[in-house]
Amino acid sequence: MKQAHCQLCKQQNWLIFSAISFGIWDKDSKQLSRQNSNYPLGKCQSCGHVQVSLIYTKELFEKLYFHSSQEAVMWHESLVGSERPYEEMIDFAFNGKYPTSIVDFGCGEGKLLAAAKDIAKQSKLIGIDFNDRFSQQDITYMAFDLNDLSQLSNHLWPDGIDLAMASHVLEHVIDPVSFLAELKARLSPHGKIFIEVPDFTLRHDEKSIGMSNLVNLQHIHYYTQDSLAFAAKQAGLTIVKQAQITTGYIPRLQMLLEPHNASLEEQVPSLFNAADVILHYQSCCRDLRNRLVGKVNAALNEQSKVGLWGIGADFYNMLNEHPELTELIAKGEVVLFDYSLKGKALQRQHILGSDEIPQFNHPVFMTPQLAETRVKMHVISRDWPNVIDPFIDGNA
Repeated sequence: MKQAHCQLCKQQNWLIFSAISFGIWDKDSKQLSRQNSNYPLGKCQSCGHVQVSLIYTKELFEKLYFHSSQEAVMWHESLVGSERPYEEMIDFAFNGKYPTSIVDFGCGEGKLLAAAKDIAKQSKLIGIDFNDRFSQQDITYMAFDLNDLSQLSNHLWPDGIDLAMASHVLEHVIDPVSFLAELKARLSPHGKIFIEVPDFTLRHDEKSIGMSNLVNLQHIHYYTQDSLAFAAKQAGLTIVKQAQITTGYIPRLQMLLEPHNASLEEQVPSLFNAADVILHYQSCCRDLRNRLVGKVNAALNEQSKVGLWGIGADFYNMLNEHPELTELIAKGEVVLFDYSLKGKALQRQHILGSDEIPQFNHPVFMTPQLAETRVKMHVISRDWPNVIDPFIDGNA
């Protein structure tokens, strides 16, 4: 399955500028090992668009989406349980009108449709996704492969779709231009398409980087304001309105699109700078891991042991970047804690369960950078005085 942002990208003329590390733990043996690879990030030398420049197979998709539970987006700690970001999307997408039919392509658990239902009570609502976790009542749901919409029947919208929505979906699909063209073909005579993607037009606020996982292998494409407009144009769409906003940790790029039947000359914008934004993002994530290692070493100068809680991707990357940690683990000076990996061994040292942290009379550092993961860890450890979050303000 080849992915492409434009006809020029299909020539596979990539300048590889970085990579994304992805892997899963092999839990079949007592001694823990990780199936991990680096996947190339490429910048098209013709148009400048940035994407993961490899062929996405069915097997890779299975690893990406089904080896663990899929979490809902957490915008910020202050927005846990809040539907405000979805309400903002609906307000932008409705544009002062109440569509008769609304179809959310890539609906996830259905929060965007739930927000639409609260406002457009008479609208026909339909959710479509390949990853079955839809949880809304009284809303039609269909499981379907978003990478093959050409096979999708129109029986649920015989008069066409008034509003097609794809929130944080276009970065996940293999061929975004074909995806948009398929949505366009299913619109009613006055139908429109709402798109929101993570915004890589400008460098992100350093305090937000790593707190939400915006550079990961599930994200095939990385958009700037110009590159998203370019993709829409190639699909025969024109911009009704657009916006760039930041909510919590997530910079958001929104567009409302409608069909453009006139002949559009394909003109490549002069600059897409997502590569620079990604490199800056990855550099900041490495800095966070480096600071954590510095805190571990400082603690070991005063303590005989130190704990690390959370044996996931951030821990694995930190171990590769600081191989001296491997020796500290082997010596038992750095003790590992993890809920799901309890009883496994790394460097011949047993991984302890999270429930054993209160009895560990030494400091224990959280290793995940993701805010959504650490929020859950804070709830669990609220009465454990030895747990330290190294990524909150004043500690990072």
